[in-house]
Amino acid sequence: MDIREHTASKWLNAQDECFDDGRPVIATVKIVDEQEMPARNGRSVEYKPCIHWQELGIKPYIPNKTNLKFAAMKLGTETNGWAGARIKMEKQPTQRPDGSMTEGIRFVAIKPPSAPAAATSSAAPSPSLVAPPKPSAEDDWGDTTFGAPAAMKRNDLDDEIPF
Repeated sequence: MDIREHTASKWLNAQDECFDDGRPVIATVKIVDEQEMPARNGRSVEYKPCIHWQELGIKPYIPNKTNLKFAAMKLGTETNGWAGARIKMEKQPTQRPDGSMTEGIRFVAIKPPSAPAAATSSAAPSPSLVAPPKPSAEDDWGDTTFGAPAAMKRNDLDDEIPF
């Protein structure tokens, strides 16, 4: 028996089958909306951004702040323009707010949409029937660094101290 059958979530998480083979998961943004998160631990009801994917079999994802900031840096802060962007995700060790470690989803690369979402053809296949694209060596993901460009980063160990 697979324990995931009894602990399944309606939201994408690092324990989902799509992350089992250890390879990155590449998904295309369909829409970003807000989902209501129930009150818990004394907190009131919250509304959080939720990314829905075009690919069949990839559940909607409630991104953490780190992934949201990375996506905003690459795609802009207005989520209406995110449709069509391709996001490469990996399962990585993540620290919870209480300091304990778990596995989480980390965005490792983002390709902006190639054309405006409104320019899609009516003859195109239904997005729900699109199979998830498999990453290949030919995929050019460009600059995948989070933060300053590599040219702006300095080697902190390269200084004039002689020891």
